[in-house]
Order: sequence, then structure tokens, then C-alpha cells
Amino acid sequence: MRILMIIAVLAIASVSAAQDADVETQVDETAAAVSEAAETVEEAAEADDAEVVEEKPAVDAYAEAAEIMQFLCMECHGDAGHDYGFKLPTTREGAGMAGVPSIQRTDLMLIDLEKPESSYLMMKLRDDDGILGQRMPMARLLDEEQLSMFDLWIAELSEAYLASLELEDADAGAADVDDADDDAGHDGDDDGECDDDKEHTGDDDEGHK
Repeated sequence: MRILMIIAVLAIASVSAAQDADVETQVDETAAAVSEAAETVEEAAEADDAEVVEEKPAVDAYAEAAEIMQFLCMECHGDAGHDYGFKLPTTREGAGMAGVPSIQRTDLMLIDLEKPESSYLMMKLRDDDGILGQRMPMARLLDEEQLSMFDLWIAELSEAYLASLELEDADAGAADVDDADDDAGHDGDDDGECDDDKEHTGDDDEGHK
């Protein structure tokens, strides 16, 4: 009897230990699932942050450059007084500067649409070798971020100009093809009349026998 009781106690202890083991396993599995879910949430948050960075609005280079010109250049080169021989235009298309020779260096364009890196405006702003007179603006040198706005603006003007040239060339090529096709379609006589020197095989007046 005593042996049976001992066996029963051992069996109960074994079952209890197995249940404890199952509980520990379930706890471990739950903890692992929670950790994995947390990692997924963190990765999703990082992806959202990356998308936010990529969706930043594009920089309006002209607006930035125009603001710089307004505050640093217009005192000498604006409507109020341009005693320095040059009135600085402030249009998005660069009217008055794009494709216009410099007064100081007539061999260079203020904004060179075909070679933007050779624009005299940028040479003056960067205080490059080869400029005449003082660098601009005289008040202070522009920092690299400010200069990059002028660079970007001029690059955009150049790209638009070169694209317009390519479009004109394409239109001209299409027009030449159309003209060639029209010429090829008029090899014969347009009046539809017979030539006088063509022979007629039948008699117009048939005799009656």
C-alpha cells in the first residue's frame, strides 16, 4: 500500500513537472513572438522615416538665388540705383543675363546656357581667376550653400535650353521627312491629260463597210 502511494506521488510530481515545462515553453514562445513583432514595428518605422526623407519638397533654386540677390545685390544693381554699369535682372528665365555677354568680359556670357560652368556670373560670385574688378557681392562672400543655389538655377536654365534645341532639331527633321515624302508623290503629271506625242493605237473614225 505504501509503495502504491509513493508511485502515485511520483506520478503526480512528474505530471506537475511536465506542466511546468509546457508553461515555460509557452512563455518562451510568447516572448520570442513579442520580440519579433517589436523588430517588425521598428523596421516599418525606419522605412517610413526613409520615405519621409525621400519625399522632401524639391528646392526652388531660383527663389533662393533671387532672395540672395534681393538682399545683397540690389542696392548697387537694382532699380533704385545701378551706378555700376549693370542692372541686375531677377527673372526665373534669367532674362538680361542668359546668353548675354558680360560688360567686363565680352568674351564670356553672364549665364552661358551651353556651358554653364563658364558663366561669368558664377566666376564673379566665386571670386575666380580671370574676373575683372571686385568679386560679388562686395558686402561678403557667399557660402557654399548659397553658391549652390546659383549653380543649380543656372544648370536648370541650361537643361531647359538644350532640351528646347533638341526639340527644334527633332521638329526640323520631321519636317524634312514630310517634304521629301511630298516630293516623292509628284513624279507623274498632275494635270491628268495625255501627252501630245503619245500614239493612239485605235482610229477615232471607224469606216463602214
